[in-house]
Amino acid sequence: MTPTITLHFAQQLYPRQMKEFKSFIDNLAWKCEKALLEVGLRPDIITNKTIDGKNISRFPLVQCKIIRRQVVLFGIADGVVALKALMPFLGKRVTLGDQTYNLAFIDVLPGNHTFDKLRKPKQYHIYNWLALSKENLKRVEHSAYVSQ
Repeated sequence: MTPTITLHFAQQLYPRQMKEFKSFIDNLAWKCEKALLEVGLRPDIITNKTIDGKNISRFPLVQCKIIRRQVVLFGIADGVVALKALMPFLGKRVTLGDQTYNLAFIDVLPGNHTFDKLRKPKQYHIYNWLALSKENLKRVEHSAYVSQ
């Protein structure tokens, strides 16, 4: 069993605000580096980036989600420790775009889950893939393959 934690916030956001919220969490991780170092972790556990912005390729142990407009942070394994270290800094005001929000927890759910590693990669194939653009949308809308 792997320890997990789920933090639910009272504030509702739109999916289009996710990028700004994730940036807020990433910046907070670097600002609170001392709190993370005290529990034996570095900010890259949250950001998956080095201090100079290079990506670190690994499974994200802290994930940000917006589910039915509710902001959720999910920590797995060391991500649990990282989120617990950041919790004192999370209940504050955050500005996303031109709006300022008060972040307040409504739920903190600790848990234990089983995560199985695949012995061999799953393979899949995407049929009839088409990059989304205004031009392609018009082509698809007038296509015989789209049911009306």
